Amino acid sequence: MKTPHIQRAATVVAAIITLAAMSSCTKEEKPVITRANITLATDTLTPEALWAMGRIGAYTPSPDGRRIAYAVTYYSLEENRGNSVIYVQDLPATAPEAAVPDASPSGPTASPSGPTPIYLTPGSDPAWVSATKLAFLSKGEVFTISAKGKSRKQLTNTGGAVEGFLLAPDGKRAIIVKRVPFHDIIADKPADLPKTTGLVINDLMYRHWDHYVQDIPHPFIIDLATGKETDILDGQPYECPMEPFGGVEQLAWSPDSKTIALTCRVRKGLAYSISTDSDIFLYDVASGDIASARNLCKPGLTFAETIAAAAMPDAAATVPDASPSGPSTPTAPDASPTVPAAAATAPDASPTVPDASATVPDASATVPDASPSGPSTPAATPSGYNPTKSLRHQRVNAPDNVAANNPGYDQNPQFSPDGRYVAWLSMARDGYESDRQRLCVLDLQSGQRRYITNADPANPLADAHPAFDSSVDAFVWGDDSRTIYFIGVWHATENLYRTDLDANVAQLTSLQADWGALKLRPATDPGQPTSLVMERHDYFHPADLYLVTIPNTPPTPSDPTTTPPAANPATTPATPGAMECPVAGGCAAGIQQLTHENDHILSQLAPGTSEARWTTATDGQPLHYWVIKPPHFDPTKKYPTLLFCEGGPQSPVSQFWSYRWNFYIMASQGYVVIAPNRRGLPGFGQEWLEEISGDWTGQCMADYLSAIDDACNSLPYVDRDRLGAVGASFGGFSVYYLAGHHGGRFKCFIAHDGAFNLEAMYTETEENWFSNWEYDDAYWNTDRTPAADRTYRNSPHLFVEQWDTPILCIHGEKDYRINATQGMSAFNAARMRGIEAKLLLFPDENHWVLKPQNGILWQRTYFDWLARWLK
Repeated sequence: MKTPHIQRAATVVAAIITLAAMSSCTKEEKPVITRANITLATDTLTPEALWAMGRIGAYTPSPDGRRIAYAVTYYSLEENRGNSVIYVQDLPATAPEAAVPDASPSGPTASPSGPTPIYLTPGSDPAWVSATKLAFLSKGEVFTISAKGKSRKQLTNTGGAVEGFLLAPDGKRAIIVKRVPFHDIIADKPADLPKTTGLVINDLMYRHWDHYVQDIPHPFIIDLATGKETDILDGQPYECPMEPFGGVEQLAWSPDSKTIALTCRVRKGLAYSISTDSDIFLYDVASGDIASARNLCKPGLTFAETIAAAAMPDAAATVPDASPSGPSTPTAPDASPTVPAAAATAPDASPTVPDASATVPDASATVPDASPSGPSTPAATPSGYNPTKSLRHQRVNAPDNVAANNPGYDQNPQFSPDGRYVAWLSMARDGYESDRQRLCVLDLQSGQRRYITNADPANPLADAHPAFDSSVDAFVWGDDSRTIYFIGVWHATENLYRTDLDANVAQLTSLQADWGALKLRPATDPGQPTSLVMERHDYFHPADLYLVTIPNTPPTPSDPTTTPPAANPATTPATPGAMECPVAGGCAAGIQQLTHENDHILSQLAPGTSEARWTTATDGQPLHYWVIKPPHFDPTKKYPTLLFCEGGPQSPVSQFWSYRWNFYIMASQGYVVIAPNRRGLPGFGQEWLEEISGDWTGQCMADYLSAIDDACNSLPYVDRDRLGAVGASFGGFSVYYLAGHHGGRFKCFIAHDGAFNLEAMYTETEENWFSNWEYDDAYWNTDRTPAADRTYRNSPHLFVEQWDTPILCIHGEKDYRINATQGMSAFNAARMRGIEAKLLLFPDENHWVLKPQNGILWQRTYFDWLARWLK
């Protein structure tokens, strides 16, 4: 048995855990953890070095555009925790007009370090009160401090309850987010049983993500002069921001500080669990009346009327095809594509996906009416929805309702600088959390609503060829209140775009990297070009901040009657490394690096490289995948190789940086990584994205095998005799499925938080809209659709008899999205079959691994397992 290629030198560990405190503290206070100035014992990335890196978080330019404040989180292995601190540094005048030669596979070009940041204070979420004063969050309270780090003052006194805040433009008030008791689902403890741990539960959504729901977030307005607080949703059983990931980005102040736009889903219990229908409401601060708040997504309704409409039982009617863009799943009983045969060295490779129905004799039987519009078995919910069937086939997603009422996710509103418009991110269909996220703009004067990433901005329905055939992930208004800058993924990179109110979209950057967030930098001089402060990362560089300057040229108008270049994956030239622009027109932006948070560590590491490749899938479509190569790469050698299976199932394999699923550290341990953008991933058009729903074990699995087979056949340094497959969430499901269908390709598997038994998963997960949309039906429905029938017949747990390869199962017991019983069941099944297996179980982690020492254990266990079977 070979040892893993991981250096665990004591000098590295000692350097990390002896982080210096930058401020004095009393015995009762925990020390402030700050930057680890470490010296590495090796030039390859280790888990300890990864956890020593600072993680840039929230940031904001000053009102005069001359400074930037940003937060960085540091971790201590010894203390098994982290904390955030705030820095301020000067901004340069502008980034160069000409594009920096910055799109190389190796990432950002070297540039001289900018101004030395000034350490201000422990804290997070910096926000400018003025050009010389900042507000920030620390220990659950809001404080202010000067830009020089002096005159610290506490603004709130809530007992440490503040989870986020948003200052009003006039500086007189702020929104603070606090949790309020909520016992509509889990009953409050009896007064005479204060120590009981029992939970009396009467409806669904009793737990969410990693906690039992006994309180929910509400936004409060606080008068900064008097400290008086007003709960905007006083007495309402609804969340704002929405759990589990929503923050203050789901609220916005109008420029005159008189109005607040807020995101809310007016549902609870079962109705909440099956619906993604959230809305944007316009709340008048002076009246303080949430009941009369205007619903911007459902014209003519107030907040109170939205609640009443959600309870009306007229939405249960089914429609033959309610999807705005047509059916997204095949209706044939067996639409599984042919899986490519393995290499000749795997003599037992199976050329096709086995017929799963053979292992479950009665599973394929259906009643005569198995169509999406067939009879409904269970009664409708109070909101009128059938809770055991996909909403794609129900009345709520009929095209007329989609066009009129925006029944999908609507969130993250922003007022234009002149206050005339509100823009937000909008999905069309209810129950579909991965629908294309459009950019919607409402004219508050005329009431006109426009979707400015659609081909026809007046048409809210999904276009055949939208102006941007992918999701808008984040956006910001330009100073002119007519231009919006946004980021979105296309062909596996997250780049910068702009659009106007007529949907003239232009691409501004074309990098082999990802932008992760963006803020408008206020102009310092009249006539100054627009510039943005943006966070950027790639496979070999964690987040840093950059200044991006936009040339003073208008976007090139796009022609909505033609397909944008490369918008259809079928027309994409299979050219290795191609980074096609998804829109007509565009211009280069100037880019300048602002922060160098981890240069002291990166400079000690040998660089890795990544390249994009294309192959042909089994159905003839071009298929993109990334190849990540080890540091000190030698093309004459053969390397053990990992197939990376993405989660989601509809999240991109772009140039992400992760502190767990990190390709740099995988490559640093001597592995080549193959990361396919299989069917179901964004950035290749909506049709490509939606092919996975209802077909989890069909073309997407064939795509995985097409990519790894192409790598084995085309890349001489890939060792086909030392292949592993790894993944988390849907990627973990993929691993469990491939374990029974890989045709002898792989020598070991690793599945983290993966779904193993889809029937159990259907009722175990808390957000039931996900299973309904992806599976189509509850498993017990006798009239379930062919897609649902195929889904359950191909659940990985039904193919354990075909498992023959060592497998590591990892799971968190606080993962309520995919319960830990899924990982335990897979491990137990493997051992009962006599297969080499290991289970790494975290009782205190959720769908992620967040604690430093748990993170190190995860990495060590992961690489120990790979080394045992592949080295």
